[in-house]
Amino acid sequence: MFRPSRDRRRFPRYRIKQESAVLVYPSRILSDNLIDVSMGGIAFSYNDSQHLNPYQFVLLNMVENVRCLEDMPAMVASDIDIKDDHRFERRCGVKFTDLSEEQRERLATLIEELESKKKKPELT
Repeated sequence: MFRPSRDRRRFPRYRIKQESAVLVYPSRILSDNLIDVSMGGIAFSYNDSQHLNPYQFVLLNMVENVRCLEDMPAMVASDIDIKDDHRFERRCGVKFTDLSEEQRERLATLIEELESKKKKPELT
């Protein structure tokens, strides 16, 4: 019998709507599609034939609008194929590990800004 897995996230996620990018080291994967961010980690999609191994430790450089968060230590939680006949795409989720106090503060500031934008009605 199939049972959906429970959501293990401890922190709310915030969608990224504006221009953003993430660079993953040491694999040198570059993504211009940061999906969401939380105090616990990020999700992004990327086009690459290589993949990231679960539990692999990586460093992330994130750029969101004008903010840059550098050398964010993280561990790959998932990296899956997204089925599409026209392109090769993967979706990756990473969990932050051992963030410094400064990195946590900068991440919290980014999330506060995303949260405040979420509460404002969008003008059309």
